[in-house]
Amino acid sequence: MLAALKWIKYLAVAGMLVTIAVLALLLTNSNAQITALNTQLAQAVSDNQTNLKTIETLKDNAQSTNQLLVQRQLRHQQQQRELTDEIKTLRTKMATVDCVIPADVTARLRKPY
Repeated sequence: MLAALKWIKYLAVAGMLVTIAVLALLLTNSNAQITALNTQLAQAVSDNQTNLKTIETLKDNAQSTNQLLVQRQLRHQQQQRELTDEIKTLRTKMATVDCVIPADVTARLRKPY
């Protein structure tokens, strides 16, 4: 009976040693996973920073392009107004001009070729 208790005690100690060894392996594995995840996190943060810089650059480019397009449209509208005013001025000037075409010129124009 005493021998059986010794064997039970040895088996219990052996079981505890196996449990400790398994837990140590699990802890090592967990540490390796944490290191890998930290590396992935650092890469994701770096990628995010790069993407934010790219977005900011694109936003600035879009803003300056938009400003150029607005200025171009305003310039076009101003030129259109000036042309319209010039056409009106020329039409009013032409309305007061009397154009007399000589009769012989009209007759020559009416002749067949």
